[in-house]
Amino acid sequence: MNKEIKKEKKKLQSHSCDNKVEDVSVGKKGNHHKWRWNMLNDNGEIVRCQVTIPNSPSDWRWKKNHHRNIRMIYRNLKISGYRIQ
Repeated sequence: MNKEIKKEKKKLQSHSCDNKVEDVSVGKKGNHHKWRWNMLNDNGEIVRCQVTIPNSPSDWRWKKNHHRNIRMIYRNLKISGYRIQ
């Protein structure tokens, strides 16, 4: 796993309500990681977030696109109070 990918995983773990991000990829040797974690939304309910991220990003805009996807997930699940950097 790329060093930048590990940093992103640590950031998501810090936002998670149980400090855990699980890798639920079907093939562990595939080209993408599928991560799931639980968070509290604005109503106080625990919701499950899921994002897919490449194993070794080749595009120079991958981090920008990843942060945009995280913002969209948080907006759809009505999660506020977290700043994505």
